[in-house]
Amino acid sequence: PQQKWKRCHALLYPDSPFGVARLEFYDWKEGPVPGDKVRRASDRKVLRLAECICVAPAASESGPKENMVAFSLETNDKTVLLSGDRGVASEWVQKVCELAFPSKSSSQEKEPPDPPVSSSLEMSVNSLYVSREEVSDFRVTVQRTEAAERCSLHGSYVLRTESDCLLLKDPNSKETLYSWPYKLLRRYGRDKVMFSFEAGRRCSSGPGNFTFETSQGHEIFQRVESSIRAQQGSDNRLSCPTLDTDYATEVPWS
Repeated sequence: PQQKWKRCHALLYPDSPFGVARLEFYDWKEGPVPGDKVRRASDRKVLRLAECICVAPAASESGPKENMVAFSLETNDKTVLLSGDRGVASEWVQKVCELAFPSKSSSQEKEPPDPPVSSSLEMSVNSLYVSREEVSDFRVTVQRTEAAERCSLHGSYVLRTESDCLLLKDPNSKETLYSWPYKLLRRYGRDKVMFSFEAGRRCSSGPGNFTFETSQGHEIFQRVESSIRAQQGSDNRLSCPTLDTDYATEVPWS
């Protein structure tokens, strides 16, 4: 099928004392590539290069224009399809590979890192690319709690963040096992290795604490927080109050 593309700014950052190697995308705006002072986190999409398992030309895909070629960055859970001018696409592939798969010889060099590579690319928005506005799945491992034991939850699952709830799915059958509406969560929080929340008594799981081991706790937290704020804004425009007004609050985890 014909790909659908949207234009964006892209910045390629090497690993440094100030941050990890990554590729950042920003919504396209006319004029120069946005600088640090005007780039907004809400416009940013980030791909950590350490998560890449393959970077290569996408010969079977056509670019949005005749003189453009496509290439892909593949991770365990998604593939980002990009396209650039024929003359620079190969350079992008080379630069990304150098940062995503550094050799021992290059890692021993002590030269200062290059500044970020910036350019404009055409970015696919079809099913191959997972944007922040779309449903996101996260591989998690359930930690032992009283509530998890009561629900017979053990091992690995897929935790999905949707606009109004969290879904816990079987990783093989994709069957939804439990649903936790955001408005029924009492609190939630995260740290570097886990995401946790306290479910209210009206949740299908019943009340209690659920803790999931994951390296993406911060991203899950941000998506949940963004969705809850959107729901609160919607409810504020209602002409009458609802019973479910006790939205979750962040838990400070040490």
